[in-house]
Amino acid sequence: MGQLPEFPINNTLEVLSLTGANFSGSIPASIAYLGNLVELDLSYNNFNGLIPPFHRSRVPNLASLYLSMNQLSGSIPASIANLSNLVELDLSYNNFNGLIPPFHRS
Repeated sequence: MGQLPEFPINNTLEVLSLTGANFSGSIPASIAYLGNLVELDLSYNNFNGLIPPFHRSRVPNLASLYLSMNQLSGSIPASIANLSNLVELDLSYNNFNGLIPPFHRS
């Protein structure tokens, strides 16, 4: 099991898929600053802790976010509900608590 490194903020990465790669530890906060990111799939790993706050100004193109089958906990950040281009979201099979933030589409 390994941990993900921090990512440089000016990274041009558009797709990051590490499904089933057996990563552990927390998801680095820098992943929520990858401005060109369109798809993020970290499902089927052993990530724990909180989901980093994904803000639409930092990841304006994020359309697909898959974080299922991990050990993530805490509440689901309300900022995820404000991602204007998000069309696919899978947070199943984690240890979240609290309410699901309301999703609004304009």
